[in-house]
Amino acid sequence: MRKNLLGSLLAVGFMALGCGGADLDPAGLEPRLATREDQVPACTGERYRTLYYSDAAQSSIVGYEGCECFQWVRFGVRSSFSEYVEYESCY
Repeated sequence: MRKNLLGSLLAVGFMALGCGGADLDPAGLEPRLATREDQVPACTGERYRTLYYSDAAQSSIVGYEGCECFQWVRFGVRSSFSEYVEYESCY
């Protein structure tokens, strides 16, 4: 009897503290989606980059990403001011 009472009080305590299951709040999913990284593209002999600038005047590069022959490269941060640049082939 004493074990059943103790077990019941423990279960009620966990439910009161929120330890009873997963959070079903769909609004909590948004921050995780905003930071999701997609799969890296296959770089098969291509050379291109997207350059990211600090402002619309393109005064300084704050980051870039793209293919360098057979390797995906990424540096710095993305911004809304970008330029796509293609280079000569790797072959």
